[in-house]
Amino acid sequence: MEIGRAPANVVISAQEGPQSAFVACPVYEVFYGGARGGAKTFSVLLDWIEHSSTWKADAKGLLIRRTYKQLESLIAEWMPYLTKLGATWRGKDSTFTMSNGATVRFGYLDDDRDAENYMGQSLTRLYIEEAGNFPFFAPIQKLFATLRSGAGVPVGVRLTGNPGGPGHAWLKQRYIDPHPTGWKVLKETIAVAGYGSRTMERVFIPSKVSDNPLLMTAQPNYVASLAMVGSKELVRAWLEGDWNAAVGAYFTQFNPARHVLPADFQNRLPSYLTRFQSIDWGYSSPFCVSWFALSDGRQGLPDASLIQYREWYGTNGLPNEGMRLPATEVARKIKEYEVGEKINYRVGDPSMWQLKGGPSFAEEFMMQGVPLQRGTNNRLSGWDQVRKRLVGEGSIPTLYILDNCPQTIQQLEIVPADEKNREDVDTKSEDHAVDALRYAVMSRPHVSEEGVPLPTMDEIVAKDIWTLDGLYKDANKSKLLDGYN
Repeated sequence: MEIGRAPANVVISAQEGPQSAFVACPVYEVFYGGARGGAKTFSVLLDWIEHSSTWKADAKGLLIRRTYKQLESLIAEWMPYLTKLGATWRGKDSTFTMSNGATVRFGYLDDDRDAENYMGQSLTRLYIEEAGNFPFFAPIQKLFATLRSGAGVPVGVRLTGNPGGPGHAWLKQRYIDPHPTGWKVLKETIAVAGYGSRTMERVFIPSKVSDNPLLMTAQPNYVASLAMVGSKELVRAWLEGDWNAAVGAYFTQFNPARHVLPADFQNRLPSYLTRFQSIDWGYSSPFCVSWFALSDGRQGLPDASLIQYREWYGTNGLPNEGMRLPATEVARKIKEYEVGEKINYRVGDPSMWQLKGGPSFAEEFMMQGVPLQRGTNNRLSGWDQVRKRLVGEGSIPTLYILDNCPQTIQQLEIVPADEKNREDVDTKSEDHAVDALRYAVMSRPHVSEEGVPLPTMDEIVAKDIWTLDGLYKDANKSKLLDGYN
């Protein structure tokens, strides 16, 4: 496409294939993602130039990254193209003004509070660059409300990203899972009382390095460089754009082929087995209720193996958003799930014991006939217990999940490590199912090869000791309780 008549007679062309399809796509919500080297950032630039050339002063854009520091290189990349097209840069407002009056602002979005800074704007284009850096969809979704035009400009949102990162799960759920090969326009009907209903459209356009022949010509060693980045999962993600590759996953020991059993395995769990439940609480965020049975060695699994045979994941269907159910209703529903079962004990999220002017959530559960034990909240020791059970004894795991527990399986596969503390999971990712798993395994400590179990919390409190990675030290109770509250 030829863009305007710039001082230097600039001509910028979209490459045939996904890039030109992205720029021409009329769909309201477009995710352009996959492998590295697919020219996604340049495609966003082309889309803005095309949009602003068509709609002139009525075109209003906003380009978002997770932090302002991440924007600096992007601004530098856009600068030579836009200035040659006659645009001016105003650093105070982080805004380019095109020669025809169209404007595009650069901003950052770390959480919901940052989203509020943009609520008064009327935008025709919203760009989310490197969407995988955003742990949650909610702040981005809030910005959709800024897309409006009194001049009748067709508005839209454009996102780019690669597999991996804190936002991998919600991106995959929203754009990839419904049609993994892409190119299919997904339709969602939104009904609003008093305003009727509208059908909103979104589409995933896959991007691979092979779709960028200019890069392949300019840097013939680029593919070889990607192939040398490290783990096979990272190579699959960066080179092939494989969204099933668990890039940066915390639980590298988890393997569905070893740890996941078919749902009908539940028929092999006799009623006399010890059964228990664990809960990670959430209201605005999802809650997770997980049920476990303790093997007695007669199910073809090692003695004392944990088998998760059911989960109830409390989500409204949107990434990392809860059902907003009262605690009493959750407790009643739990009892409905358990008709005919004997649950020996239940372990609850320690936050359920917080008092805020009324009965705690734990007390509300108890009043509904669902008594809870307070779970152990030592995160690092808890993750260590999960890993030990995944590894098991003599390469035979002592933790299994039935395939009717999809959230637990998915989070074990993809929940990332915290970039600032690699010993912990990224708490900004969707981790509620693995948190419930952590409370469960801490209630049944893994037995070491010497046959000596790690101490239970009650034993730790009684003996005034605390544990960190298996190292026991004398400590006072205040330090002990800091580690478990």
